[in-house]
Amino acid sequence: WLPNSRQHPSCRVGGGMSEEPATQRPDTAEDDYDEDEDYDEEVSGTLLGFAEEPNRPLTSRYFPSKIGGKPAWLNLRNIPTAPKCAKCGQILSFLMQVYAPRSEEQGGGDGAFHRTLFVFICRKASCLATAGSVRVLRSQLPRVNNFYSSEPPPPPSKEEDALTKEEKAKLESMPFKGVHLCRVCGVKSATRCGRCHMAYYCCREHQTAHWKAEHKYTCSPANANGEKAEAEAKAKGRSARRTRQKAWDRLKALVFPEYELVIEEELQADIEEDYSKEKKLLDKYEQEQSSMSKSERDKEDQAFRTDKGLAGAFAGVDAAAVRQAIAKGKGKDKITDKKAAAPDAPDRSFDRFQALTRANPEQVVRYSPAQAAPKKAHNVAIPLAPTKPKPGTPGGGALWICEKGQIDEKTVPKCVCGRKRTFEFQIMPQLLNSLNIDPSEQDSLDYGIIAVYTCSKSCGDGDKGYFEEHAYCQQLSK
Repeated sequence: WLPNSRQHPSCRVGGGMSEEPATQRPDTAEDDYDEDEDYDEEVSGTLLGFAEEPNRPLTSRYFPSKIGGKPAWLNLRNIPTAPKCAKCGQILSFLMQVYAPRSEEQGGGDGAFHRTLFVFICRKASCLATAGSVRVLRSQLPRVNNFYSSEPPPPPSKEEDALTKEEKAKLESMPFKGVHLCRVCGVKSATRCGRCHMAYYCCREHQTAHWKAEHKYTCSPANANGEKAEAEAKAKGRSARRTRQKAWDRLKALVFPEYELVIEEELQADIEEDYSKEKKLLDKYEQEQSSMSKSERDKEDQAFRTDKGLAGAFAGVDAAAVRQAIAKGKGKDKITDKKAAAPDAPDRSFDRFQALTRANPEQVVRYSPAQAAPKKAHNVAIPLAPTKPKPGTPGGGALWICEKGQIDEKTVPKCVCGRKRTFEFQIMPQLLNSLNIDPSEQDSLDYGIIAVYTCSKSCGDGDKGYFEEHAYCQQLSK
């Protein structure tokens, strides 16, 4: 993953290939690096992803990192069918893709010159505690392959911009001869429209939604019936337009809004000041707790039972029961109908999470694999720390959002090749603000973080298809 810094517009997250020479891999971009540029500001080694409105095509030929919309598949021939949730059986929604090529030093070799990770997620929050409700597919290709030139692609052409909506839809729905994609979500599909035999869909729900919003107006040979339907709709006037607009809204709700995932390097100065403040407060709290006698701790417990201390919210309720309920995440409503919440012991993981994200609160992805990201230029790597890295830093694993629900990397299932999977990146809860999710809906999408673990050697022949990796969703304790 190479930095797509908003301070350095010549750097794009496209990693291996782009329209600008400076975005090539480290071994090919040496001559383009300007030694006079100021890259001396110390960075943490972690790369941050931000959701921004796209200002360039997010199609396969440009190797994008993106959020929502349809996947920009890397291998255009062996595209997977729609993945389904292991719990509810519903088709998963495409959440994002991260273009993350690996060098030979990082275990990828030439076979991972192009490498993209695709993340799909179930929209039901109740499913996310089950393995298989978030699925990650990895695709990789060597520099010389059957789909793309070995040279960076040219800038988007005027001819490409001039394509009509129907022409673009046709290109998107059949990226490779004999491969058909769902008109709605972009996964491989075999079911097609029975009238025109041109539009393909992955499921009945997507076909129905697309028909009501668009396809009924363009379907049939020579578009004869489509023109008739359009004329009839116009004749009906305002009511028909409102009906079609509602159909469009339902269709758009089936996929997440599309954004470009723009990359920046996390500066060490951004996290040190905030984290030092948090650390001082935590150290002070621990010192106070360790210096307390048993009688003082008992007195603190008594404050839970009276209306004189930490207050009448839990008056008459046993302190041990309160704390046990909080620890289990049951919430106060299970043990009392009082409105006020009980105070809880500090959560070191949550405090660390806040400290490391406060300087960049809009980050939606943290990329900090065991092999550190480039530090200054594209050919200078950050050496791994001699001591055990801290969570949220390169080699330190995920930056957990709370103490409960953490997993040990040793428990992550091994890759099919037998090698261990290691942490690569995590999806942050801030992304939920960009997905047009209605929190008032029952069981709407919600999570703490999503940690993605991938094969340490990025195994497999990418020309043969896509490889499944492992994702773990940590929920916030309630």
